[in-house]
Amino acid sequence: MKIDPKKLYSAREAADFLKVNEETVKNYCRSKQLIGKQIGPKKKWYVSGAAILKREKEWGQDEI
Repeated sequence: MKIDPKKLYSAREAADFLKVNEETVKNYCRSKQLIGKQIGPKKKWYVSGAAILKREKEWGQDEI
């Protein structure tokens, strides 16, 4: 599945793309290592496709 830079992905989806745990994605967002935002009444984390692609490039991972 291709990553759309304009779409928001849940922390779980971002974790799948980045091959890390969902909690790791949340921690990266909290520490500003990954740009994300909390949305909705339950404050779930979402990450933009552009941020996922940038992180993949920095880590040297191939685009999915």
